[in-house]
Amino acid sequence: MGVAGPWYGRFMYGWLALESQSQVGKRAFAAAECGLCAHYGAAFRTRTRMLAGADPTLLVMVLDGLVEVPVEAVRVRCPLTFKVTKRRAMDPEWGPLAAVAELQLVLAGEKLLDDKVDKDGWLSRVASSLLERDIAMASESLVSRGFPLDELRAALRRQTAIEAEKNAGLEALAAPTGVALGMIAGWLAELVGRTEMVVPMRELGETLGRVLYMVDALHDLRRDRAKGRFNPLDHALGYLSPRRLAWLEASVEGLISRHRAAFAGVTLFRHREALEASLVTGLADKARTGIEAVKSMPQPLLAT
Repeated sequence: MGVAGPWYGRFMYGWLALESQSQVGKRAFAAAECGLCAHYGAAFRTRTRMLAGADPTLLVMVLDGLVEVPVEAVRVRCPLTFKVTKRRAMDPEWGPLAAVAELQLVLAGEKLLDDKVDKDGWLSRVASSLLERDIAMASESLVSRGFPLDELRAALRRQTAIEAEKNAGLEALAAPTGVALGMIAGWLAELVGRTEMVVPMRELGETLGRVLYMVDALHDLRRDRAKGRFNPLDHALGYLSPRRLAWLEASVEGLISRHRAAFAGVTLFRHREALEASLVTGLADKARTGIEAVKSMPQPLLAT
């Protein structure tokens, strides 16, 4: 499975989405997304606008929730319509939003590198060539901001080595994703001036990364087996007997509880309902759906 799932518009796996039904949450999400898109259009080449997806948008909402004074709203021209349309957006020049946009590009680059190592299709090779210059620009900017980029890349690139370890368990396999997102979240808390939130945000990022990794593994098991690809569940557990399935389900519930507690430990001035629905409850539902999908697999597919 490697470092990440499909990279298009996503931080890591593409399982995040706005789950809130409140108009306030929807407006906040739209403003953050438009701000990201506008920043990509101004700071990078037009093609990077496609990276303004749900994952970085929700992270920008977290950062806006961390600061006491809401980020200024501006009007930006939307390039997705044929007529001249200006939409309400979070200020595209806000430093933390720009940092998230740059991190998204760097993570896309790591995913594309991982695909090259795995020889995972021509699309990744094309995307890599299209984004190479923008990724380099984002990397340089992040380093100038003081972000530990080499440390992040080292953490993510440990994934291949861990997957090669015969006895690696699910905890170890999910560690690179958890460590990487924890590093990002903690650094961003410091960037917005909430130093007391560095540790809670790091914990939230780590548990988020681990839950995302697990959700991806659960939902991809059938497809990975059909294509003969690596899947953490096969690697760590092998034959999924009823006893192992029960252990897996309990482990997932324990991880969900830890993630929910981590979110509760982060103090936000706004967006809590929308973010909890999207980052916690929505992901928990997807994890449980994944467990049920694995349970429903025909018995012959459960043997590796």
